[in-house]
Order: sequence, then C-alpha cells, then structure tokens
Amino acid sequence: MQKSILLVENYYELSRIFSTYLQAMGLNVATFSNPGEALQHFSSNMESYSIVLTDFVMEGMGGFEFAKEIKRLSGNGVPIIMLTGYSINDFATEEEIANTVTRVIIKPVSLKSLYTILSSYL
Repeated sequence: MQKSILLVENYYELSRIFSTYLQAMGLNVATFSNPGEALQHFSSNMESYSIVLTDFVMEGMGGFEFAKEIKRLSGNGVPIIMLTGYSINDFATEEEIANTVTRVIIKPVSLKSLYTILSSYL
C-alpha cells in the first residue's frame, strides 16, 4: 500500500509546493484548502491515510478544531501533524495539544525537514 497523506493548507502556493515535493519523494498526497471538505473526505476514506498534515490557521474551521474532529473519527489511528507560524499555546493548553496532535511543526520549514519528519511516522 502506498503511503498517503491528507494535506490541508489554505494557502494555495504553499500547498502546491508541499504536495509537489512530497509526491516527488514517492508519497501520495490528497490536498484540500477547505478543512470542512477535507473532513468530509477523510470520514469516508480514513483507511487510506497514513498521516494528516494540517495548517493551524484556516478559514471556516481552524486547524486545531479540524485536528480534534480527525482524532474523534480515527481515535489514535492516524498521526496528526500541525503546521503553524503561530504559537498554538495561545489557543490551547499543553495538555489539549498533546491529546490532539502528534507533532507541531513551526513554519517556515524546509521541504527536506518536512519529509524527514513525515517519514518518521510512515
């Protein structure tokens, strides 16, 4: 089975860069800019994903709320990696963060570093 990542990033250029690079590294990437659409897709295709990679700040549904919904649907079935340029500690306690996301990556992040981090969960 090919390693698949659900990428949710509302900044188009960044999502394109991430998905193009990760695909070039041999990963299958499903990219969404709308967290609601990504959640609907995930709920019907949970078994297809090895990792959920999500931005923190998004319109409609924030990344932390999105991550909570992914966790509710999958339990601990899929690692949730949060990308952010902000301090999520301003929005949630350390305990909430630890109970919801597997890892937080601070932007900017190099593509090589991102791939290395993701590979450790595959």
